[in-house]
Amino acid sequence: MESDSRNLFSSVRRIISVLVGNEKSLEKIKKALSTVGDSLSVNSLTLCTVERAHHGSSFLKMVCDWRKESDSVMCVCGSRTGDSRKSELEKLMRKGRSNTFSEAGKGILLIKSPPGLPECVLVLEIELHERNLSVEEKDFVKCAIQLLALMTGEEFSEETGNNEKSLLQERLLRSDELLKKFEGNVLDILAVVDGRLVFTYVSPSVVNTLEFVAEELVGKNALDLIDFRDRERVIEESKVLLREKKHGCFRYRARTKSGGILWMETAVSPLFNGKEVEGWTMSSRDVTGEMKLQAELKARDSMMVFMNDLYVLILSGDNLHEAASKIVNRAYEEKGMVGCKITFSEDEYLDLEVSRGDTEAFPLNLMKDSKAQETLRENRIIVQNTIIEGKELRYICIALESNNEIAGSFETLTERVTGLTEESMSLYRLVGTTVSLSLTKIRNLVATKRNHITSQSLIKATEAITKDLNMRTVIESIVGGLRQVIPFYSAAVELVEGDHLIIVGGSWPGKDSFVGTRFTMEEGSPGFDVVKNKKIILAEDAQRAYQQFNKPDFIFIKSWMGVPLVIGDETIGMIAVDSEEGGKFKKRHLDALKAFADIAAIGINNARLHEEVRDLSVRDYLTGAYNRRGLFELGECEIEKAKRYDTKMGLIMFDIDNFKNMNDMLGHLAGDFVLKRVANICTKILRAADIFARYGGDEFIILLPMTDITNTEEAATRICRSLEDSRIIYKRIPIKVRASLGIASLEGHGDELEDMIRRADRNLYVSKRSGGNKVTGGRNYG
Repeated sequence: MESDSRNLFSSVRRIISVLVGNEKSLEKIKKALSTVGDSLSVNSLTLCTVERAHHGSSFLKMVCDWRKESDSVMCVCGSRTGDSRKSELEKLMRKGRSNTFSEAGKGILLIKSPPGLPECVLVLEIELHERNLSVEEKDFVKCAIQLLALMTGEEFSEETGNNEKSLLQERLLRSDELLKKFEGNVLDILAVVDGRLVFTYVSPSVVNTLEFVAEELVGKNALDLIDFRDRERVIEESKVLLREKKHGCFRYRARTKSGGILWMETAVSPLFNGKEVEGWTMSSRDVTGEMKLQAELKARDSMMVFMNDLYVLILSGDNLHEAASKIVNRAYEEKGMVGCKITFSEDEYLDLEVSRGDTEAFPLNLMKDSKAQETLRENRIIVQNTIIEGKELRYICIALESNNEIAGSFETLTERVTGLTEESMSLYRLVGTTVSLSLTKIRNLVATKRNHITSQSLIKATEAITKDLNMRTVIESIVGGLRQVIPFYSAAVELVEGDHLIIVGGSWPGKDSFVGTRFTMEEGSPGFDVVKNKKIILAEDAQRAYQQFNKPDFIFIKSWMGVPLVIGDETIGMIAVDSEEGGKFKKRHLDALKAFADIAAIGINNARLHEEVRDLSVRDYLTGAYNRRGLFELGECEIEKAKRYDTKMGLIMFDIDNFKNMNDMLGHLAGDFVLKRVANICTKILRAADIFARYGGDEFIILLPMTDITNTEEAATRICRSLEDSRIIYKRIPIKVRASLGIASLEGHGDELEDMIRRADRNLYVSKRSGGNKVTGGRNYG
C-alpha cells in the first residue's frame, strides 16, 4: 500500500510539472491525461468541459479521449467520433448525481471538478467493473480532475502573454495545495526543499517518525536533521547529484526531536526551472530495523573471525601476560572498540591487568564494586548501555573462570549499533570460556607441552571449520583434531533428533561406520545425562556407570567421556570418545574434549545454517519451487549426467494463461495465491527426481531426468489437465486456471540447458498463440 501511495504521489508530481510548463494548453492536457491513464487500471478516460447556454442549460464539450489499447491521447473536439461519444456521455451525466464521484453505469465513473474551478468532467471506464477504487486512488483522481480543470481554464494568447508569470505562480500554488492534501495520509515522510535545502513543505507523517510537527521544520535546513557523523558524506553525495542533475538516494543517521537516533533512507528528485535545479522533492523512510539487522549479521561474522584469531593468539603465548596482551590488542582492532581490559589471577586474586584504549570510561569498577562482583558471579556476564559525549556505547563484562571459580574478567566498551540476541550472548560467553580455559592452561607451566599439542589441534580444527561449512568436513575436522590430543579407541558426534540421538559422524576402527545408529535418551543412559541434564561426564569405569555399555555392540567400551554440544541454551547433541582400557582418560583429556565441543557446536550449527541459507538461495520464497539459480545449478548437473550415461532428458516450460488480467482484476495477492496453488498441484504430480522451478513471473520449468519426448509430453498433458480441473477459490471467488505448455528434449552431446529452454519457450508461445491450454512440441509436432 505504501508503494502504491508513492507511485500515485509521483504521478501527481508529473502532472504538476506539466501544468507549470510552457507548452500549449491542449498539449498539457494530453500529457496529463496519459499520466492519469497509466496510473490507474482503466480502459478509457474522457475529459469534457461543461458549457453554459444563455438560457441556463448546459451541454458537454469533449476535449480529449485516452484509450488503453492504443496508449495514446486523441483530440476529439469537433470530430464525428467525438459527437457520438458526447451524446453517450450526456446521457450518463443525466443519470449521475451532483456528487464529485458518481456511478453512471456499470464500470463507469463520472468525476466532476469542485466549485470555484472551470467546470469539467472526467469519465473513467474501469477495466474490471467488480473492482472499486481505493482511497488513495480516489484522492489521486480528485487531485487530477482539479489539475485538469486548471489546464482547461487556461487561455494563452499574445495579448495575455505578459500575465503568464503571475498565472504560473497562481497555478503552482493551487497545485501545491492539492499535493499537500493528497500527501496527508502517506506513511513515508514527503517533503520539498528549495535550492538551499531549506524545507518549503513537510508532510504531516513526519511526527510519527522524527517527532517534529511539520510546521516546525518548514524554513529549516534539511541537513540540520542529519547526525554529525554522516553530514559531510551526505553533503558530498548531494553535490554530485546537483552537478549531474539526477535522482539519488541516501542513508544516514537522523536525530529525532527528543534526541534519539534513527537510520533514515531518503530518495530525492530534482525540481527544474528551465534547465536549472531550483529544489528537490524528498521521500524518506525509517530503515533503523534493517540497518540493525545488517549490523547484527556483521557483528556475528566479525565475532566468528575474532574467535578464530583468538585461539591462535592465546595459544601462541609463552606466558600469561603475553597471551592476555595479544587478546586485548586483537580485540581493540574490532570496529567501534573504545576500550578493552583483561583482569586475571596469576599468582594472587586479580593481580594481572592488561588494557587498551579508554578504560576510564567503563561504567563499572570491578575491583571496588562488590555488588558488580556478585552479579558477575551469578550471571557470568554483565551488559550495560551508556551514552558518552552523545555516543551510544555498550559495556560488556564476561567472567573468566578457572576450576568453576571466577579468576578474572574480560571487559569491552564498544559503539552500540544493535540489540543483543541470544546467539550474540552465547558467542560472548563462548569468548569468556575460551579465554578462561586457555589462560588457565598457559598459567600451568608444568603442562605446557601437553597444552601445546592440544592448542595446535584446536587451531587446525577451527581453521577447517571456518574454511568449509560442509557438515561432513566439520565433523571430520573435529574428530581428526581430537585424535591428536586424546588417546581414544572410537569417537562419535551425535545430534538430537526428536527423542533420540543419532550418530552423524565419528571414527571407528575395524568397522565401516556407526553413522545412522539411533539411541534413546531414557533416564540412566549416557545420552540422558549429557544431553537432557547437560552434564559433562568422565566415566573411568564405563560399564559400571551405564548398563548400555554392557550390550554386545558396545562391550569393548571400558572408559567413556561425553560433552554436550550447546548453542545458546539449547543442547543440540553431544560429542563422545571411548577407550578399551579402564581409567584411560584424565581431567586434561576431558578439558580438551570440552574445548573441542565448543568449537564443534559452533561449526555444526554454522553448517546447519549454511545448508538452510543455501537452500533459501536456490528456492523461490513464494512457491517453494527452485528459483532460476537453483534450476541452472541442478539442471546443468543433471544434463552432464545424462550425457555421461547416454540417458534421455525432457523439459517442460509453461505459464498461466491470462495471468496478468487475473492480477489486474483480483490484485497481486490473488496472483500470489494462484502461483502457490499451481506449484502445489505440480509438486503432487511430479517425481522426486524431477526438478521443478519458477523461472520468473508466472513461468515455470520442469526438468525430467531419464524421460524421453513421449513421456515428457504425457507429463505435460497431465499438468495441463490437472490445472484445468483444479478448483481454486480465493476469498470466495472461484478462479479458473489454464496454462500454455511447451516441451523439448535433450538432443545430443552438444545440447545445453539453455538450448532446451529456448526450444520449449518457442513451443510454449505456439500454444499461447493457438488459444492456450495445450501442449506443443511432442512427437507429432513439427
